[in-house]
Amino acid sequence: MKARVLLAIGLLILPFLAGCFLFVSGSPESPEIPSETIDPTVRYDIVLYGGRYMDDLETLIVLDIAGDKYEFIPYLPKSDYTIVKNQSAEQALAYARDVYTSQSAYQRTRVSRIVDKENRLIGYELRPLYKSFRYGYSDIMFVNYVFQGDKVIIHLKLIDPVERREKYRMFDGFHSR
Repeated sequence: MKARVLLAIGLLILPFLAGCFLFVSGSPESPEIPSETIDPTVRYDIVLYGGRYMDDLETLIVLDIAGDKYEFIPYLPKSDYTIVKNQSAEQALAYARDVYTSQSAYQRTRVSRIVDKENRLIGYELRPLYKSFRYGYSDIMFVNYVFQGDKVIIHLKLIDPVERREKYRMFDGFHSR
């Protein structure tokens, strides 16, 4: 009788454990950046917003079309961002892949076009998306582009639940900023 009860409990728990394993292991999507969305014939200035340490969540890459009239500038101190000038699309994607795949919860990258007021393409946003079980959300940041003449100022803010979590995470003894 006890063996039947244990078997019945085991049969009830097994699907639950299998579901937990599938949820935690993530999706089978490749972490590759979808290169078909980026014009391979254009040269880019790579703007790395943040990226100050390995799991810096306030990290964003903008590919600024080199030689156009616009210049992207992160709203950060100069020591907290990097600009790499005049790179091919292949070099820019390799750079982004290196930055993002070093983050432990990175899942994939969403590529979005950035346009000016006349709807002309001026760059691409390469936004990291994370495994949602880690932060509760896949897309964890608000990004705003403010045009000031020929300069485009990049403002980035983590969404409130992630911001609060990260604020208190620095006191947990395992991480420091």
